[in-house]
Amino acid sequence: MPLSPSQRHIEAVNDFHSRVGRRIFRISERVDDFFGDRRLEDEPVETRLRVRSQFLIAEGGEANVRFKIRANAVFPKTQQRLGFFVESLRQDFLSDFNEVLGEESTEGDPDNPLADDNVSGLRLSLFRNFPGRWTLDGGLKISSDPQSRVRLRWQYDWQAFDEWNMRFVQGLEYREELGRGIRTELRWERLISDRLLRFSLEGVQFADDPAESLFSIDHYLPLNPDSTIRFTATEFGFLDQEAELAGSALEVAWRRKTLYEWLYVEVAPRMFWPDAEGESSEYSTLLAFEVVFVN
Repeated sequence: MPLSPSQRHIEAVNDFHSRVGRRIFRISERVDDFFGDRRLEDEPVETRLRVRSQFLIAEGGEANVRFKIRANAVFPKTQQRLGFFVESLRQDFLSDFNEVLGEESTEGDPDNPLADDNVSGLRLSLFRNFPGRWTLDGGLKISSDPQSRVRLRWQYDWQAFDEWNMRFVQGLEYREELGRGIRTELRWERLISDRLLRFSLEGVQFADDPAESLFSIDHYLPLNPDSTIRFTATEFGFLDQEAELAGSALEVAWRRKTLYEWLYVEVAPRMFWPDAEGESSEYSTLLAFEVVFVN
C-alpha cells in the first residue's frame, strides 16, 4: 500500500535522523580512537596494544616520566566476545616488575580524579540481544599485595533532537582495596561542521566515601587527516552533604600521527585552578609518544 504524503514526510525525517546519528557516532569513535580514549576499548572487539611514554613538565621545570601499556587481546574462537586486557602505569623506567601494574593513581589527584588504571584480567561481552552493550570485567591489580576487581558495565546510545547523540554508561564495581562502588557517565555529542562538540558528566563513589564528580567540555578541531586539536574545560568536585568544587582546568592538546598508522606524538599544555583558599594555580605541559599495534 503506497504511503501518504504525511507518512513519506515522517519516513524521510526518520531516515535523516538516523543518518545524522550514525555519522556523529562514527566521527566520535574515530576521534576517541585517534586520541587513544581507553573507554573505546571497554569491549573485546579487536586485538590492540598501546605503548605510551609521557613526560609531564610542571611549572618550575620539574619533570615526571611515566610509561604506560594498555592492551586488549581477543580470543578468536569466542566471536569477539571474550578478551584479555592489561592496563599499567610506571613512574619511571627503572621500576621492578612488581610496580608495573601496582602503582595506583591517587584518586584525589586533580589530574586523575576518576582514575581506573593498573589492572589486568578478562573482559566478557554479554547479552547481545539486550538493549545497549554489556561487559563484565574480572581483574587483578598485580603488585606485592594483589587485589581483585570486578566490574559490570552497561552502555546505551541514542539520538536526540536530530543533531545530538546521547550516551549513558552505568557501572557497578568491586575493588578489594576500596569496596563496592558505582560509576555513572552521561555524554552529549553533536557535530558543528564536522567538528565534534562533547559534554561529559561523570561520577564515582566507593563505600562511604564522598562521591567524586567531573564535568568536562571537549571540542575537537581536525587540522588535517593526521592531526587534531582538542580544547578541554573541566570542573572537578565532590558530592557529600553539599556540592563542593575542588578545582577547574583548561587544556589544549595537539596530537599528530607522525609515522603511518602506529606512531603518535601529543603536546598538551594545561592550567589548573584549585578551589581551596590559599592554593595557587598550577601550569604543566604534557609531551607524549605513543606506539599502537593493531591486529
